[in-house]
Amino acid sequence: MQCGCFVADARHLGSIAQGFLAKLFVDGVNAKFGAGIAPLTDREIVEFAISLSPGSSPTIEEALARLSINRRPPE
Repeated sequence: MQCGCFVADARHLGSIAQGFLAKLFVDGVNAKFGAGIAPLTDREIVEFAISLSPGSSPTIEEALARLSINRRPPE
């Protein structure tokens, strides 16, 4: 499995990178306008990206380990 940062052409962002970029936009909108938008957690972004993968997908723990994202969302 690749990290999901880029699609096969190595020029366009993949699902995971798009999720992280969207999270930055949400943080910016919240900071500038006080919008109160709840950003997705890193885990939610990766879980969604895995759900889009065709064929056999890694477990969430495998995907997070490959991305060095080992944080769990607060409960």
